[in-house]
Amino acid sequence: MKSNIGRRPLTLRKRPPFVDRNLASTVVTPIAILTLVCFLYALPNLLRNQQSLRAPSATTQAPSNVGIWIDSTKTISKSLDASQLFPVIKADTLPPWDGWTRLNGAPLEVNSSNTVLTTYGCKTDFGFNIIVTNQGPYRTPFKLTARMTSGTYLLEKLSIGTNSTNSPNNPERLESIVVGGTQDVIRPQFVEAKSALILKFVNQSNLCQKDLSDLLGEIKALYASRPREARLLGSPLNDTISQVDAICNDPSHRVKSRARVQRALLSLSQVEALAENLLRQSQISETSAKAIRAAMVDAQSHLMSLSFVCYNVVPFISFEADMPQPVEEAIHVKSTKVHISLNNLGDQTIVNVKLGITTPSGTLVLPKEAAVFTELSPGQKASADFDIQSDNPIAWKEIRVQFSYFAQRTPVHIDLPVVRK
Repeated sequence: MKSNIGRRPLTLRKRPPFVDRNLASTVVTPIAILTLVCFLYALPNLLRNQQSLRAPSATTQAPSNVGIWIDSTKTISKSLDASQLFPVIKADTLPPWDGWTRLNGAPLEVNSSNTVLTTYGCKTDFGFNIIVTNQGPYRTPFKLTARMTSGTYLLEKLSIGTNSTNSPNNPERLESIVVGGTQDVIRPQFVEAKSALILKFVNQSNLCQKDLSDLLGEIKALYASRPREARLLGSPLNDTISQVDAICNDPSHRVKSRARVQRALLSLSQVEALAENLLRQSQISETSAKAIRAAMVDAQSHLMSLSFVCYNVVPFISFEADMPQPVEEAIHVKSTKVHISLNNLGDQTIVNVKLGITTPSGTLVLPKEAAVFTELSPGQKASADFDIQSDNPIAWKEIRVQFSYFAQRTPVHIDLPVVRK
């Protein structure tokens, strides 16, 4: 008998079932072709669905990368269509911007990259305005490119709801703009859904020039009857005018502008003190003193604001209570809170910062004293909250807030209303 040692064991293999190759190819080929045809037919729909998932249309979200361009140096022939920009404003009522700015100046060239936002621009006496209306259902950001001429600009914005008759928000001050020569300035902004936004650009240095020119005119009128006193008042006033003129001629040099505006404030305070002394000594008449005093108020107020612009110090005011309609009417509330702040967006430290509030008689303010801060460095913000309590209706237009600071040993202060009249 033969041995099986060293041999591989035998295995039984099953024979594969009989397959007719011709029959298989006859069945499989039509199925493959039908599948390919169906795939190609459905491919465009699949691509459209995938694209819609990646990039929602403008009907499902706010448009992005919206650009608006305005050229403040180029006027055009176009009239303001208030019904298109502000559809709910009645023709027989004062517009929400009344008393804050005017929109009847020469129209400016404005372009927008998206039809969702309606735009309009116009010149003002010392700058220009741009209106952006959003009729869409979403808050829409945009990038504003403004061609501006040389100057030191105060920028404010006012938001207006186009779908209601509620009182608009108070104007809000924004970061100042300093332009040396004609150039493009870019600022990102946004406009709420069903709302309008007005941006007001005011060349504060040119405004101060006009106020000081008016004050100089009052002093020149005094020269005929009181030449000595007119020369006495004119000496510090001429120094004030020369400092403001230097700011207008070289606005881009911020360091020099800050020094010049503070010196201008000191010189103007000398004019005020001299005028009061001359009146007490009966060396000028009450009529002349009253005219000088009236011109002095505007000059001082706008020169103080110019200091805020040169130092890029931005005040902010907010309050809790809803405003009555109209604002001139009082509102009966037991208590409300007013929040004020001062933001140093410049590169220079200011000292002895004070935030205060004044209210009409019959109201209680807590805390009673102004908030005091030793200094406010660049990038810092000083804030204070004041509770106003009253058993009688509060006259909102009589509530005012005060912002003050010292820079280069010169006091600066502005007085702003809590609500715009």
